[in-house]
Amino acid sequence: MINNINKFSNILLYLYKKINNINIHCSPGFFNIKEELIYLIKNCLNLKFKNNINNILISKENINKIISLFNIRIKKRIPIQYILNKSLYYGLNIFINKNVIIPRSSIGEFIKNKKINKIIKKYPKKILELCTGSGCISILLSKLYKKSKIEASDLYNKVLKITNINIKKYKIKNIKVIKSNLFKNINNKYNLIITNPPYVNLNNFKKLPKEYKYEPYNSLYGGIDGLKFINKILKESYNYLEKNGILICEVGNNYKLLIKKYPNIKFNWIKTKNKQNKIFFIKKEKINLINK
Repeated sequence: MINNINKFSNILLYLYKKINNINIHCSPGFFNIKEELIYLIKNCLNLKFKNNINNILISKENINKIISLFNIRIKKRIPIQYILNKSLYYGLNIFINKNVIIPRSSIGEFIKNKKINKIIKKYPKKILELCTGSGCISILLSKLYKKSKIEASDLYNKVLKITNINIKKYKIKNIKVIKSNLFKNINNKYNLIITNPPYVNLNNFKKLPKEYKYEPYNSLYGGIDGLKFINKILKESYNYLEKNGILICEVGNNYKLLIKKYPNIKFNWIKTKNKQNKIFFIKKEKINLINK
């Protein structure tokens, strides 16, 4: 069979049929298995993601490479991004390893399409990203706001090592990396605070597929109700925002619980293609109501 799969479309079909006979979940960041398989094949062949690919001929050496990585993927249930040590994020080719979560936040969508400007309106001089992980969101922000001073923070040295690798890869000059447990080591005030904190609640965490549990526990688990870190960020961000400053935060499927917990707060919900990744923004003046 392998001898007959010398074209992109043929090897894709071969792998797709093989994986369909296995009870397996697609890796985080993909909507389906086929999308993930295309990512695997294209990366092994160093193809651009806009190429017309179906009739591309593949050498036997590359076929063996693809199948070898595919076998690791299905046997160990390791997300393909960790096998390749890279993840595509809104045009960025981000280096990752098992110490950071796989980039997939929909925050990147409205930064990339510049709809964030409708929220912020005035050019942000100072930006803080909490829980930066691989640094992908800060890097997107730096490309949009080249004159802004951006600070990207995370708690763990092993995480910040990856952040720095990606910042250097894209030759970013306006991002400063800070080791901090949320706001503990933060000393400035910002026009924008942006974050995708851990927010998976206990019940959902237990149900996660093996692929997701390969990600760092501390990057996913947000306490019993999923709001452990979101509550802290909401309450403390007031002291770190400039006048008219804005907080943008991803909360996932905890949005109903968040609304119930803070009935006097009007959260502004940002529309993205992925409707499950709920993201809100809130102005500093409204955050003050939480602390009263």
